[in-house]
Amino acid sequence: MRYQMIQFHEDGCWIRSIESEEEYLQAYRLRYQVFCETLGWVPPNSTGLEIDRYDSRATLLGLFSEENTLLGLIRLLPPNQPFMLETDFSDLVAPGYQIRKEADTIEISRLTVTPSSKKQGLSSRYLSILLKGLYQWALVNEIRYSYLEVEKRFWRVLQFLGFLSTPVGPVKSLPPAGANSVAAILDWEEFRSHNQIHQPGFLDWMTTVQSAPVVLPEQWRVRGLRPEVLKGYSGRENSLSVR
Repeated sequence: MRYQMIQFHEDGCWIRSIESEEEYLQAYRLRYQVFCETLGWVPPNSTGLEIDRYDSRATLLGLFSEENTLLGLIRLLPPNQPFMLETDFSDLVAPGYQIRKEADTIEISRLTVTPSSKKQGLSSRYLSILLKGLYQWALVNEIRYSYLEVEKRFWRVLQFLGFLSTPVGPVKSLPPAGANSVAAILDWEEFRSHNQIHQPGFLDWMTTVQSAPVVLPEQWRVRGLRPEVLKGYSGRENSLSVR
């Protein structure tokens, strides 16, 4: 499937669909750093790149600095190929659940921000802009439903921030790192309805593409990732990442 590309500027960063070979290499290196070296979710290899069978038809959305350094990324899988939920993570799907494979549905995977952002206190800022990019991409491409497989504690953080998703199966500990994970489906119509009532300012920010730096929405700066929200979110499960 062919999707429309996006590009916009937000708070000193660029969000855009990844196109060039150098940008792809940056993405695969960042994925290796996070999913192989930091989290241990993927076995290491000698290339220093994390690439798998899903990448040939995937869309990559990148968060870049003004100097074109990759700060975060999301991989989006189309419904005309197998989802990871149907193969690698099928244990997270309840028996009898029918995975949606319509044109308005995609699977989110390999969502992460650069590990150095945590030391710099920038991880919540980068995550907010990256998720805004995901929402803008979904709007442009008329996507309503998004599957994701995510570490359970990070799933709770996303719920708290207004990205509501419904589990489609049990919480299970997945090898090789043994992280408790859950698969869920996010309905963007539910996202809009919920946030229109509870966080209208946040929804306005998500919906409006900015052309100049802005202050982060209040819930990200004050409530979003404060210590009590991330209580116990440590060790090998401390990255803001989606499988």
